[in-house]
Amino acid sequence: MRFTSNTMLLLVSYFFQITSALQVNKYVKQIAPSFGYGSHLQSLLLSGGAVQRYIRASTGRRILLSSDGPLNADMIFQPRLAFSQPHRFLSSSLLHGNLIHLYCNYSTISSIPNFLKPSLYFLTFLTATVLGNLAHLSFSSNPVLGASGGICGLYGCAYYVLRKNGKQREADAMGKSMLYMLVYGLLSGGRVSNSSHVGGFLAGLGCGAVFGPNFKKEYNSKRAPNRHPLFNKDQGYMNGRRIGQGAVPVYLGYIFLAILAAAAGQGRTTLSPLKGMWYVLRFPGLVSNTVA
Repeated sequence: MRFTSNTMLLLVSYFFQITSALQVNKYVKQIAPSFGYGSHLQSLLLSGGAVQRYIRASTGRRILLSSDGPLNADMIFQPRLAFSQPHRFLSSSLLHGNLIHLYCNYSTISSIPNFLKPSLYFLTFLTATVLGNLAHLSFSSNPVLGASGGICGLYGCAYYVLRKNGKQREADAMGKSMLYMLVYGLLSGGRVSNSSHVGGFLAGLGCGAVFGPNFKKEYNSKRAPNRHPLFNKDQGYMNGRRIGQGAVPVYLGYIFLAILAAAAGQGRTTLSPLKGMWYVLRFPGLVSNTVA
């Protein structure tokens, strides 16, 4: 496994997720005296039983007290809150249910071949996360968290780019990894959102087709060095093909995502995605009506 900006982000966000949950331990013990730090850590790291109960605050307002902590409640993807709090379309990818969930996503991201241009890599991950959650929203009303939708998008993009470049064996490896993930989802008894995985994979295919590189076969390109990354400007070749600019510049994809995010909350709430994330970081628990 290797450390990348994506894997480091997952580790850091999980640390803050655990820290946020432990900060409410003294409040949780008021309604569950036997729920000490040991059982709290077990519920957080191994997905044991969590404590959730509505209580009456000193102000008279009814609020939700959850042992998962305000950060989890503020950022998890809740279908019923999706369009009133659109930041959840992306923020849910920074959360994980337990250590096994974190390890699976961490190892999967680390195993994806590092040949995509960083701008295409992150555009694909973000787009697949959003569309994966939209797909989940279409089939389920259950909350969902994790980065697997974005990861499936990376599988889809890598599959398209590799196959377009004639590297069928490497492309098949991406397809098999995606198939294994779907089989695991089917065997999980409904605890894994396969709709999010399929939606993310299809979004990745789209990103690869629209924003991925073009390849032009040239006989003299075989003399060029064949080394990673795919977009190495000194190289310009891969597998006997010259790498050209994609059909659509990647930056236009980011502009499209920004417009989509701004439109998601229009007419429904004044809580834009940026404002939502600001509240999550500055006022934990405000967005989800939980106590910190």
